Amino acid sequence: MSTEIRILIAEDLPSDASLAEREILKVLPAATFKRVETKEAFISALEEYQPDLIVSDYQMPSFDGLTALKITLEKAPVTPFIIHTGSMNEDTAVACMKAGATDYVIKEHMKRLGPAVKNALANKKIKLAHIKAHRALVESEERFRRLAENADDLIYRIDFVPERRFSYVSPSATRITGYTPEEHYADPDLGFKLVHPEDRKLLESMQHTVHDSIMSLTLRWQKKDGTVIWTEQKNVLIHDEEGKLQAIEGIARDITERKMAEAKLEKSEQMLTMAGKLAHLGGWSVDLIKNEMIWSDEVAAIHEMPAGFSPSVEEGINYYAPEYRERITKVYTDCVKDGVPYDEELQIITGKGRRVWVRAIGVPICDKSGKTVSINGAFQDISERKSAENALRESELKFRHLVQGGKDIIAMYDKQGRV
Repeated sequence: MSTEIRILIAEDLPSDASLAEREILKVLPAATFKRVETKEAFISALEEYQPDLIVSDYQMPSFDGLTALKITLEKAPVTPFIIHTGSMNEDTAVACMKAGATDYVIKEHMKRLGPAVKNALANKKIKLAHIKAHRALVESEERFRRLAENADDLIYRIDFVPERRFSYVSPSATRITGYTPEEHYADPDLGFKLVHPEDRKLLESMQHTVHDSIMSLTLRWQKKDGTVIWTEQKNVLIHDEEGKLQAIEGIARDITERKMAEAKLEKSEQMLTMAGKLAHLGGWSVDLIKNEMIWSDEVAAIHEMPAGFSPSVEEGINYYAPEYRERITKVYTDCVKDGVPYDEELQIITGKGRRVWVRAIGVPICDKSGKTVSINGAFQDISERKSAENALRESELKFRHLVQGGKDIIAMYDKQGRV
């Protein structure tokens, strides 16, 4: 990376320019120079040479330092400008500094030029850093403004010092709350009034947090038209060094549709659970990657085990009655290896030692390559159905015996009558 420093000297006397260059080279050995003595040449050098610093004589035959300074401030305002003159009274020096000169050096004190140039370049570096930081800040604020003004979520900032007020509310406030940003700015209490009365204590507790933190809240809001909505908020609490709350910056999202969907899902799950209990039906799942089995509470109940109990795969197979273990092992293995579902009726031996008829269903779940990665299934207590089937078979058998007995009696009477 080059460390060359380009210095433009506006000076009509080559000898004075050489003296200035010599002093500057003492502190900046890598400096290069270009000398001009007319206005036209000066403007051209500004554009083509693009100097890092300018040293200009105060008075030249066809040009002067203040004119050069004015041109510099218009075309290269960050470039340091040092007035270099043979003599200067206090009023002239003040006028130069007020006009925007970085410094001035009298030729009789030429040794001061080198340090003045070095100091001017250091200040330029600081100034450029400030300009860069300011530009970055402006760009960041502009990006934030574009994002905030086009975001579906509500973005806001509430200041508490020197007074409580909304210092920013994004345009989406109108759609979400019914209140415009201007209405928020006009009423510092609007943020609190929006919250449903039953949820206000939760909001108040957040403000008593004594450290910087990010807090998530789910609150109900009452819109301007009275409609109640659910919101999910993330708030950043900003405190001073003494722990006093200074501001809250946050973002709020309308999650009413999600809440309604969750409520419907919860109701559906409750109904499904109830149906499962009435039908003595439960669900189970095996993660083949982790070799873990999960039983629903209803499956555990069918096995007469406590709620939350889930055995290993091997233990699960051992709950089947001995005469059915070979069968269930085969269909389970086929399900794992070949992706073949099964639906079997077998007997298990419960944790209390009772034999229970069950219907065991297994369905393979495969990845994109077709490999079985898990098995989901159902377990149903079919003891009552089996008992009913057995009773029906016994009834049918008795009926057949009765029918057959009747036939035998008729046949005997027929035979006797013929005799």
